[in-house]
Amino acid sequence: MTCYQGYSGNQADCLRQVSCPGNSVQEGPPMQSTFDHFLWGASSLDDARAEFEQMTGVSPVIGGSHPGFGTWNALVSLGNGIYFEIIAPDPEQSLDGNLGGHLRHFSAPRLIGLAMRTDQLSDVAKAYAAHGISTRQLDMSRQAPDGQTLHWSVCLPDTAEAAINALRPFFIDWEDTPHPSGTTPKGCSFRALTVSAPEGEAHNTLWADLGMPVEVQSAKKLTLKLEINSPNGVVTLAG
Repeated sequence: MTCYQGYSGNQADCLRQVSCPGNSVQEGPPMQSTFDHFLWGASSLDDARAEFEQMTGVSPVIGGSHPGFGTWNALVSLGNGIYFEIIAPDPEQSLDGNLGGHLRHFSAPRLIGLAMRTDQLSDVAKAYAAHGISTRQLDMSRQAPDGQTLHWSVCLPDTAEAAINALRPFFIDWEDTPHPSGTTPKGCSFRALTVSAPEGEAHNTLWADLGMPVEVQSAKKLTLKLEINSPNGVVTLAG
């Protein structure tokens, strides 16, 4: 299968083995990954929830807090195993040197990254390591508003700052936890994603080794563009 510059379609089509030209480090069967969720960062969760509802006609539900990261979130299903996460500083946590501290300076919400789903977290770490990028694997949890504790594991590429690096997506394994796309408000659906960056082609060998179902286009600056279908029509969110 060949690379392509954007992805538009069903999540079933998104699970694919990507083979791109270049010096790939993968040996054996290619890694597989799918879109899990997209992150929309904001300085205020309440304000961002209201803005999203105004744009789409769908009201995000409060998810919970992320201890140590200084954040809490609200969620909306995008169907087909994908969801949308609004993430913002948690007023009940310290914001010193963490993601919440970074987000509090946002003047307006914007798309900040994407998370991929896989059951091959060890392969993710190996793929990143082959490109000289260290990772951390964490077992995480949060308490949902109904009192249920959700558990999942992530592989996070190390970055120099608290901010999420959109060109180094993190990967998640939900294990036995019900996926948020099936438990959060419905009405929206994934339409398309485009990722652009300076020297975009330089990132595509890594992305191919990670099994990414989208290719980075070359552009003057880093840009993420997510299109979703909603009751109010097609909505485009950028970052």
